[in-house]
Amino acid sequence: MEKINKETVDLILSEKYNENFWLFELGRTEQIISDSPPIEHQFMNSFFEKGEQLWAKHKEKIKDYLCDKEKSEPKQFAKNLTNETLIELVHRIIELLTNTHNIGEAIAIPLCGLALKKGVHALCK
Repeated sequence: MEKINKETVDLILSEKYNENFWLFELGRTEQIISDSPPIEHQFMNSFFEKGEQLWAKHKEKIKDYLCDKEKSEPKQFAKNLTNETLIELVHRIIELLTNTHNIGEAIAIPLCGLALKKGVHALCK
C-alpha cells in the first residue's frame, strides 16, 4: 500500500471533525463492503447507525494493535506519541487494516479517524 496523502492525514488529525463525523463517514462506506444493491434514496439510510455497527465490528482490530489488554492501557509506543509519530501511526493503522484484514482504504480511513478521535487511552479501557 502506498502511504496515504498529506490531505488525508490532515483530515484525520483535524480538530474540525469529531467522532460523529467519522461514524457518519464510516457508515457511508457500507455500500462499498455490502453486496446489497445501492439504496435508491440514500438520505433515508442512517449512515450514522451503520457507522456505529461497523465501528463495533472492527474496533477490536485497532485495540489489538494499540492496547495492552492485560493492563487496559495503550502499549508503550502509543503512550509516547508525538506529532511526528502520530502521522506515522495513521499510516500504520490504515496499512494494518487494509493489508492484514482486507479492509478497503475507504473504510480504514474513517476507522482510523474514529479511533484517534475517541482517544487511544479511552479506547484501551
